[in-house]
Amino acid sequence: MLDKILPNDALIEGLERLGIFVAGPEGSLVESAVMRELGLDASNRGSLEDRVHPDDREAYDSLCRRSEEGAQATAEYRVSDACGRWRWLHSRLLSVRAGDGTYSIGIDEDVTERRSAEDSSRVDLEEAEHRFDFAESMRAVELVASASPDLGSTIAAVLKQARLSIPFASASVFATGGPELKLVGSYPESAQDAEKAPIRDSACLEEAIETRSPIIRREGELEWIDVPLVFKGQVLGVLRFDLEAGEAKERDFAWPAMIFGDMLAIKLDGEAKRKELVRQASTDPLTGLLTRRSFSEIASKQLAMLARRGEPVAIILADIDHFKSFNDRYGHLQGDTVLRGVALCIKEGLRQEDVICRFGGEEIVALLPGENEATALEVAERLRARLEGERFVGIEERVTASFGVAVCSDSAIAELDRLVELADRAMYLAKEKGRNNVVLDT
Repeated sequence: MLDKILPNDALIEGLERLGIFVAGPEGSLVESAVMRELGLDASNRGSLEDRVHPDDREAYDSLCRRSEEGAQATAEYRVSDACGRWRWLHSRLLSVRAGDGTYSIGIDEDVTERRSAEDSSRVDLEEAEHRFDFAESMRAVELVASASPDLGSTIAAVLKQARLSIPFASASVFATGGPELKLVGSYPESAQDAEKAPIRDSACLEEAIETRSPIIRREGELEWIDVPLVFKGQVLGVLRFDLEAGEAKERDFAWPAMIFGDMLAIKLDGEAKRKELVRQASTDPLTGLLTRRSFSEIASKQLAMLARRGEPVAIILADIDHFKSFNDRYGHLQGDTVLRGVALCIKEGLRQEDVICRFGGEEIVALLPGENEATALEVAERLRARLEGERFVGIEERVTASFGVAVCSDSAIAELDRLVELADRAMYLAKEKGRNNVVLDT
């Protein structure tokens, strides 16, 4: 009997200090000092059940079950000490039948510090791996941002890489630059579909713009981050990440979201500058109308397309009457004012789909898709009367123009140069008739 062979108090004390416990049918013969230090009742191993961490109950139950079956069992589990703190125990347990009872023999070891160090090392390793993955994502982002052909493709490519670091369900980029925010790209849906989607929570997006700081929001199961896209002090838009449910509670994604936001802000700024350069290259600086070269490119494509469809198209060419006299009498600056005013008057009298340009000197040309001879003449006459009714500051006489009209109703004259030539010929006929007239080329 174990209770017969442990009469030596010094031996029992030494076993206790080593964390060894021995329990017989009538209670503890040797109590674990580890259990005592934790404020637990070491004399009754069954009392541990109420203090075992719920996540570790399976490990603890397996320890007891295997020892009862006669196997030497080992397990690590957490128990709550007298102060309510979780402590890690490493227990080795063996049940032995001796005489008329079963004896439990085991060793308890407090391994809290070791487990804490291991957990800390694991967290450090996971963080290091995350930072490495993030660095790789950023390198990939730089490559795709420079290789993508357009803004929408760039946004989709950047957000695809961002998903490796930020677990979002979807992400969208909204651009400023107008009275309202515009959805310019998203992932995983295509930019084309994204532009058709309604902008929800616009007030939240505007708050990110006003504060210039990332905003994390949670409403029920919804969690999202709004990141302002700022470049050189200018807010260019907002990047929104709709996070997977519960993800924002586990980790702070604001920092990586801001990094990806900075990448997209640079791209938006570059796109805005590119568009401005294109606009400047294609726009006459004095009148704001298209240049002759840009008009030729755009109008030629429209003319060819309409001719294939069998739809009519009209050209109206306006030449300011006696324009040289304005420059001679009032100076070239006043002449420029007249030219700008005439251009604005004609532009405001046309439709949005009409293509208008400063063709040269004081000539203005407009292409009117879908207009036949009758309607083209009506438009030209309306423009003539509108201009005649305008008043220009510093100019005493009325400013008028002569209008020539040519219409293409089939593929016979479906070349832009030929159609403009016909309108120009009609315009000279209007000049010969006394100016301030409209003439249709027949």
